[in-house]
Amino acid sequence: MNFRNQQHLVPKIVSALCLVLLIGLLGFVLFAPKPSKRGVASRQRQKEVGILSETNEARDRIKEASTFADDKLWKGDEQNLAPAALAVVNRLVSESKLKMIRFQPQKTAAAGELNQVPFVLTVEGSYLDTLKLTESLEKPENKFVVNLVQIASADPNSDAVTGTIGLSAFIKPPLPDSPPALTVPKKETRNGNS
Repeated sequence: MNFRNQQHLVPKIVSALCLVLLIGLLGFVLFAPKPSKRGVASRQRQKEVGILSETNEARDRIKEASTFADDKLWKGDEQNLAPAALAVVNRLVSESKLKMIRFQPQKTAAAGELNQVPFVLTVEGSYLDTLKLTESLEKPENKFVVNLVQIASADPNSDAVTGTIGLSAFIKPPLPDSPPALTVPKKETRNGNS
């Protein structure tokens, strides 16, 4: 290479750098250590163990969350839910000194992995007693969600009101058996022992 001509200096430097880089890359390819089968298998096994461990941890977290939610769900099937809900509502209405006018189940709807069973409850009595009933329906042990409260005057000459309360109860449909926890396969050695 002739570096005396200033006009061709930059292309000559770039060519020289590319040549050095190409020689270095060729040397790396020829003399770099090759991965051993044992090393590749070991890394693959570590990845498998990590994935299986994460999967089992996720299943445990799901099981814990499911156990927490089970305390807030109604047990049994949908056919037995309406009579059980009526018994709870009837007890709460009588404790609140109200008169139950109507308790009507509505069409069941899917809400994610749960079934939502809505009810419409109509009561008659005082305004404060109707509010107390609404509060007692929402207590966790009663397992209802109040999603509507409408209160209207029943008689202009008294404090009697008619309250319409929309309730929802959630029930978990039976699930198929979950698969067993994943386990790490045992590593076999050359003589067949693990």
